[in-house]
Amino acid sequence: MDEGLEMFTVYQNTSDFPGWFVVRRSVVTAEGATMDPEPFMLGRSLNDCRGAIMDARPQGLVCMHRAEGDDPVIVETWL
Repeated sequence: MDEGLEMFTVYQNTSDFPGWFVVRRSVVTAEGATMDPEPFMLGRSLNDCRGAIMDARPQGLVCMHRAEGDDPVIVETWL
């Protein structure tokens, strides 16, 4: 893992993957946020995505639900 805060954001029905849940990994440092160029995973269900995140990082991530002002395709973010 890179230095910084690792996060996994779950999206639903994005323009590049319509009909899918998409998980994208980002790392936030003092210099800013960097998103991996490829999705962490594509899933047909939110539970599939959550399971993949927990399998990859089982050490107690916290789920932050979509905030009112977030893009509507964002479902939740795991920190």
